[in-house]
Amino acid sequence: MKIHTFIKYFSYLIIVIFLLKITTNTSYAQAKEIDSLYNLLKNSKKDTVKSKLYIKISYKIMSSYPDSALLLANKALEIENSFEKNSTRRADCYNRIGDVFFYKGNYNIALNYYKQAVTIYEEFNDISAKTRTFNNIGHVFYYKGRYSEAMEYYRKALKIREKTGTEKQIASCYNNMGMIHFVLGNYSWAEEYYRKSLSLKEKTGYKAGMAFGYNNLGDIYLAKNNFDSAGIYYNKALEIRTGLNDT
Repeated sequence: MKIHTFIKYFSYLIIVIFLLKITTNTSYAQAKEIDSLYNLLKNSKKDTVKSKLYIKISYKIMSSYPDSALLLANKALEIENSFEKNSTRRADCYNRIGDVFFYKGNYNIALNYYKQAVTIYEEFNDISAKTRTFNNIGHVFYYKGRYSEAMEYYRKALKIREKTGTEKQIASCYNNMGMIHFVLGNYSWAEEYYRKSLSLKEKTGYKAGMAFGYNNLGDIYLAKNNFDSAGIYYNKALEIRTGLNDT
């Protein structure tokens, strides 16, 4: 067996072992979904399809197995780098690797991958993916405490979402901007953005988002020592979450 073939086989074997471990240590529904993706991967002949599946599985396991998610995302990037031409799939790899490093708290590395993804998305005029990555970059700056830069990217995302996005996506942008004002103690501005976000979530019937929105408003009133109003919003959030858990 040639050394190159052996390395490829060994790399694939490691991934198989990881996936078998994951499917035995996750919830039944998640394990079933991952197992289905793995079967597609196992039977796939096209490298482009394999790359997409590695990215999908990486996303599914990222919160529970970040190191394994990184392995799969890098495997996808390895495939994409074997092609001469750029593609949005390569940008998706950079984005997913950035997600993993973000989740692990390695914000500078995450930022580097996100910026590489944006460059490729701009090359292919993938507006939706670029906007999503703007939000990711905003999150990096938010967690680094660089709030003005976070707001800059959240505004970039909002400007595009207002033209091309769904109401749910616009609501998310408003919420992100509200978070910045809240952490800076600008409670009036935070409430304005949170209410804009909540209004769109109520309009679209996005229950989980509504619960999150009510909770945010509760946080504002709690910070202002308005405990009665805070309690009202926290209870609204709790009622929705209880209802969601019952369904």
